[in-house]
Amino acid sequence: MEQNTNQWLEWRRGGIGSSDAPIIMGVSPYRTPYQLWEEKLGLADYSGGNEFIKQKGHTYETRARNMYCLESGLEVKPLLVQSEDFPMLRASLDGWSQEKKIIVEFKFVGERVFESDDIVEHHWPQLQHQMMITDAVELHYVKYSEPQDKIKIKIVKPDPLYHEKLLGEELSFWGKVRSRTPPPLTERDYVRVSDQDLSILVERWSQSRSLLEVVAREEEGLRKKILEASVFSQHRRLRINNVKIVKSTRKGSVDYSKIPELAGVDLERYRKPPTEYWIFCKGQ
Repeated sequence: MEQNTNQWLEWRRGGIGSSDAPIIMGVSPYRTPYQLWEEKLGLADYSGGNEFIKQKGHTYETRARNMYCLESGLEVKPLLVQSEDFPMLRASLDGWSQEKKIIVEFKFVGERVFESDDIVEHHWPQLQHQMMITDAVELHYVKYSEPQDKIKIKIVKPDPLYHEKLLGEELSFWGKVRSRTPPPLTERDYVRVSDQDLSILVERWSQSRSLLEVVAREEEGLRKKILEASVFSQHRRLRINNVKIVKSTRKGSVDYSKIPELAGVDLERYRKPPTEYWIFCKGQ
């Protein structure tokens, strides 16, 4: 089975991969456990919108792999692995040395992350998941910088205590997938509502919103054309037919950071209580 094929995608969907581990552990900036649960059941697909980044990552992975092999002296190849004890746990390894029992994980990162010696928080569960389901003695965390065209290698050892916690959370999550029991919602999640009457109303709102956007663009274009007339440079108040047009001046906002008397003052203490309101927006 080759990576990045439909067969591979189905294999990933049928279990818990290493990229799922940060989501399950609640540290992923890209998905929530509830969103991952939806994906595993085929109820939603949150993978769109980052194809360019994925393609760029694949391109630089080849470059980073060649540099790594030269620097380390090891020959590593991509490998798909699956736990013998828990077959639903699996991983797509960027590189594996059978002789040395070493996993290699390539990361295409920005300059700030590249210069740091720390492991990115949401990378840690992914790395430990890979070592947990293999007999790897260590993992080489390889960061690649495009501007510098350089790599940095950090050796990561298995963390048995973390493996216990990770295994428990992953098995619990998979149990929810099998029983179709959703994980707890977070502040980033949306509840899917199936109501025919509401669906009709929302569709009408969506159509009305689209019409308003068209009208708003036309209104803005007409406004600009009207204000291009030379008469507006001579007077501040005009009447054309039944429309009054007035040039008004708005005071600038106060830059509180420039007031020396407020230096060190906690302005949050003086903030009014928050208000709640609903936001309507179109999208997936």
